[in-house]
Amino acid sequence: MARVKNISLGPDAQARLDELVKKAKASSASETVRNALRFYEYVVEESIAGSDFFVRKKGDKDSDLTKIKFIY
Repeated sequence: MARVKNISLGPDAQARLDELVKKAKASSASETVRNALRFYEYVVEESIAGSDFFVRKKGDKDSDLTKIKFIY
């Protein structure tokens, strides 16, 4: 059974969440937060295990990889 949690977001954070819900085409802010938590958990666990994360521009296979540093 789902448990309800209340979180406080300032106006800027609320606006960012609302925009992310739209961009992700999510059904709700709750879905977006759940997905964000899953992703963040993965990043933290993989970082602890010694993994690195990189990004490359879509469609540009010749571009350099940029290492992403996560702060947690």
